[in-house]
Amino acid sequence: MNAPRNFFKHADNDPEGTLKFHEVSNGHLMLDACAVLRQFPESPLVEATVFLAWFGLAEPQMRNALPEEVRNFLEDRNDLGAEDFPRFRNLCNRVEAIARDV
Repeated sequence: MNAPRNFFKHADNDPEGTLKFHEVSNGHLMLDACAVLRQFPESPLVEATVFLAWFGLAEPQMRNALPEEVRNFLEDRNDLGAEDFPRFRNLCNRVEAIARDV
């Protein structure tokens, strides 16, 4: 988890160094970031809620880690799949609908 941070922090020590990118860990880092963002109720981010919903579809074994309202949101949308990225983007653009639905 600290490797990227340390790589950029100490980049001046090895300007020709490279960092191996692990795409798999991005989803879990985003999951954590979105969960933290949702703890600030004064300015909930619709995008964070939509990402959590997408993650719940993409990683069904992780659904229990999601907030109850996100799990309910997913259960009400049986026709939505993790591969439906354009529909998830559309959900981000429909702030009122997300706030009402979630």
